[in-house]
Amino acid sequence: MLPKEPTDIFFGLADFGSNRVVDRVYRYSGMHRDQGLLMMRGPMIHHGHAIRDAAIQDMAPTILYAMGLPLAPDMDGRPLKEVFTHSFQTQHPITFDNGASAQQAPQAQDYNVAEAKQVEERLRELGYLG
Repeated sequence: MLPKEPTDIFFGLADFGSNRVVDRVYRYSGMHRDQGLLMMRGPMIHHGHAIRDAAIQDMAPTILYAMGLPLAPDMDGRPLKEVFTHSFQTQHPITFDNGASAQQAPQAQDYNVAEAKQVEERLRELGYLG
């Protein structure tokens, strides 16, 4: 749920002086909005083209497309191909990787006991654990 007034949306502290999940906010570092800003530049980008209906999850597929790399078939988001010139789109059709999807990718092995203890100590020193 969002506040009635968008100007009341604040996240973050100017100084991270507490590791508590909920704590008194004494100074704001800035405001965050639901809408973001995306700027793209290059020879393959339409100059002055407005991007409509884009979402944060469109960034990864758009970057992969711009780099000429294939997209995973189960990837969230879409490449924002409408910002690219017609000639770029013609020369670079969207391709999909037939390799392992994120769901099929091999899982990383768990930390051993010594590694888990080391991670826990580092997190405690950083103030993330009490």
